[in-house]
Amino acid sequence: AESQGADGNSTGKLLVTLPWGTGPGQVGLSTPTEGLARGPEALAVAPDGRMAVLDSVNRRIVVLAPDGSFKVHLPLSLTDPRFLCVTADRLAVLDPDTDGVCLVMDWEGVVLKSYTTPRTQEPPTAVFLIDGHPWMELAHARCAPLGRVAAQAHEGRPLGLGIERGWVVATRLADGQAGLSVQAGR
Repeated sequence: AESQGADGNSTGKLLVTLPWGTGPGQVGLSTPTEGLARGPEALAVAPDGRMAVLDSVNRRIVVLAPDGSFKVHLPLSLTDPRFLCVTADRLAVLDPDTDGVCLVMDWEGVVLKSYTTPRTQEPPTAVFLIDGHPWMELAHARCAPLGRVAAQAHEGRPLGLGIERGWVVATRLADGQAGLSVQAGR
């Protein structure tokens, strides 16, 4: 964990800096004349320390070793990948807007399954893997399973690794304070 100085800035050690570009260990940068600049969309860390950087500009995942060294690029067939999550053995990448697809792959880049995402009124805000199955978060409020017709959506987010199965739900209390509740099960 990084510590912070009195000014609020990190005093931790910088692990890696990735240069802009299309080569090995580089990440893409798009700076259009109109609109927002785009660069890497997401970073996820596996339990063993491997890191995955979603390089949406170059449509690939940059995989880094726990020490920050470049391992491999995993090419993506998605047009506009925006969300990423990882587990010890899988990665999930979500393109909810253009292709409407979530890919679940192994760390070698082999696509294990492709899921069509439903069109929703609420904006997609994340992707999670629970027991190897993808869930799409909607409006930072609830998660819907992908590919399971009979499954129900859940309020909140799934709990992290090493914690009892359940969901965390954030609510605003009457006095304006934030409240968190944990709901057991799935």
